[in-house]
Amino acid sequence: FPSHDRPPRVRISGTGRNCDNFTNATGAGFIDINDQTWIFGAAFNRDDLIIFTESSTFTQKYTGNDTTPFVVDKIDESRGSGGAFSAITYLNRTSAASPRGLIITDGYRVERADETIPEFSFDEIDGQNFELCFAGSVDADRDHYLIYPRPNETESSRTLTTNYEEDNYAIIS
Repeated sequence: FPSHDRPPRVRISGTGRNCDNFTNATGAGFIDINDQTWIFGAAFNRDDLIIFTESSTFTQKYTGNDTTPFVVDKIDESRGSGGAFSAITYLNRTSAASPRGLIITDGYRVERADETIPEFSFDEIDGQNFELCFAGSVDADRDHYLIYPRPNETESSRTLTTNYEEDNYAIIS
């Protein structure tokens, strides 16, 4: 998480290390993410890690180089996530929830996932409790589930279901 003097940071343990004292191994260190907002979720998409801050989306890629094993690149600087547990990948498409809209990325570009329901995150999810959004999927159904709190509620009580084969939505009360 960002402090007042440094941005969000990815810490790398280095080759053969998995402990808190990670700085004395080849490749160990950190990558500062060029964003001054909190990291609000991450999910793997293929071999890459998609990182969502409150305002932007980044991808962390493995380089295969022992001394610099990972690089972090910004995919989008205007769309991030506000729900820490809303990031999920299904069929190489990583989605996340933001008070500004539901977004989706293939790891190369970010776009709105809610074009057919553009006001959903504004009207249906309580903005003060947006961090209570949780995502999951059921492979057999080809569905993604976003559990969320309705306006003026302090617990998640409704579910937005997205079918990825048909790109349609349903709300379950």
